[in-house]
Amino acid sequence: MQIKINGKEKSVDSEISLSGLLDKYNLESASVMVEVNECVIPETAYCQTKLQPGDCLELVEFVAGG
Repeated sequence: MQIKINGKEKSVDSEISLSGLLDKYNLESASVMVEVNECVIPETAYCQTKLQPGDCLELVEFVAGG
C-alpha cells in the first residue's frame, strides 16, 4: 500500500502497524515523535495503530548533541 512519510511516497506492507513501520526503518520508538494524518500518536499506541492506504505520517527523530 502507498503512504506518505515526511512528504515522500512510500510503499509498505498492508496490515502494518506503526511499531512495525518503525522497526522496518530501524527507529527506536522512545526517540521518535509520530504524527499520523495531523494527529500526534502516543508511544503507548504504536502497536495498536494500523496504517491505512493514503495515510500521511511525519516522523521526527530526537538526537542528543551539542
